Amino acid sequence: MVPSKNLQRYFSALSNPLRAKAYIFILNTAGNCEVDVGKGIGGNCVSRLCRELNIPQPSASHYVKGLIDAGLIIQVRSGRRRFLFADPSAADELQNFIQFVSEKVIPVPHSD
Repeated sequence: MVPSKNLQRYFSALSNPLRAKAYIFILNTAGNCEVDVGKGIGGNCVSRLCRELNIPQPSASHYVKGLIDAGLIIQVRSGRRRFLFADPSAADELQNFIQFVSEKVIPVPHSD
């Protein structure tokens, strides 16, 4: 298996600790924010990300942009709100890579 450019982008984006925290927040909270009933959109919003990570809005937007550019999340706009969702294809690719690695790992004997 040769890591794809997508995987390289994912790991590069997640190497930033705050961006990784933002991604985990998005994974944990999708569907738990205000819902735009008119468009049927539900998800977490950037304003909640700011509060949860205790960061200003420009910083949150910067981290979100990095996750979007890497292909890890999808942003849906509804008026002034931006709802954030994990990209399922990115999650599948990450899962496949982790599965590949876990199948190749050989236990190392420990000397006591």
